[in-house]
Amino acid sequence: MIRRDVNQLTTILTFAGIIALSALFFNISPVIVGAAADNRGFSNQQLGMLMVPGMSAKVLISLLLSFWVRRINRKLLLLFGGACAFFGYIFAAFTTSFAILLIALGIAGIGTGILYCISMACLGAAKNPDRGFGFSQLFQSILMMIGLYVVPIWISPIWGLTGVFMLLAMAVVLAVALITFPLTGKQSIDIGAQHNNQAIDVKQLSPAIMAMAALFIFNLGLNGFWVFYERIATNTGYTTESIAITLSTAVGIGTLGAFLPILVYNRINRNSMIIAIGLIFILVMVGLITIFNESVFWVLSVLFQACWSAILAYMFASIAAEDRYGKIVILIPAIYSLSSLIASAVAGYVYNYGHIVFLTYTTSMVFVSIMFWAVLRKRPSENIL
Repeated sequence: MIRRDVNQLTTILTFAGIIALSALFFNISPVIVGAAADNRGFSNQQLGMLMVPGMSAKVLISLLLSFWVRRINRKLLLLFGGACAFFGYIFAAFTTSFAILLIALGIAGIGTGILYCISMACLGAAKNPDRGFGFSQLFQSILMMIGLYVVPIWISPIWGLTGVFMLLAMAVVLAVALITFPLTGKQSIDIGAQHNNQAIDVKQLSPAIMAMAALFIFNLGLNGFWVFYERIATNTGYTTESIAITLSTAVGIGTLGAFLPILVYNRINRNSMIIAIGLIFILVMVGLITIFNESVFWVLSVLFQACWSAILAYMFASIAAEDRYGKIVILIPAIYSLSSLIASAVAGYVYNYGHIVFLTYTTSMVFVSIMFWAVLRKRPSENIL
């Protein structure tokens, strides 16, 4: 029986905020890709590669931290991660070389990987992970709403890509401020330590591993689609201002989706919720590419964001609930980053073959993931408290 230790609301909200700030680069990646295309003239392959260094670094850091995150001074490591992310974005802001830009984003990825991984581990140890991850998705949606409007309308046209990276650096400063906030409870420091001496039955870990695989496959579709969201709208014929307003307002209203896991949490079977939301996702993705109407595009964008906010919280919580030994949930940042890395690179390649091929690839990944969750749904879940 796993004892969930992180219960202090202030601590949960703090880590949820750090996650949102450290994930801002990827969450507003469509307008970052647009700013890079407009200000630097990068090719589609180069645009797809912008996400690769940071995600690669985050995967490596997440895997390393999974072995000894429980044995280190959490606050010092978070501050070190904040410093890496800050200087990485500052470096990226002022370089003119694409190769050096990728190196700088890799340094920033090391920092954000540290921030993200430790915070995810803490939320995964919460008594009710659905709500912790729900708050994380809520905060991410709020920051996305702001960034998706501010970047293309104010920052990119005036300060270019340099201004965009300066914004990300300021987000890191805010994350560091949250790190220095007094976090209550020794339990949040010794996360998962109670499992260290338990003998591990690999068979009992298999549901958590399968859920992690489903998350990986799902992200190949979702994140690949999201990276080129702005390009899809641009190539459809919508104006930059229209896209910015659509995305920012859609994210704002779609934030309401995060309240589903916060309020409902596990009263309805998590895996059933994931399957239902995943099927809606596929229909929305099809509509975004095949229906050429700006009003419909806005409505579908709202649904896209609402589904995104809810489904990831349920997926993370499902993995945490299936993880009997506290060994798998801490790998969520690595798996999520690795899938995002692959999704970004592959999407940049597939997108060259047109919208229909791109749509087929992304929706297929989501559908395969749903099949995994359907198998997990048939298995009775352990009651983990």
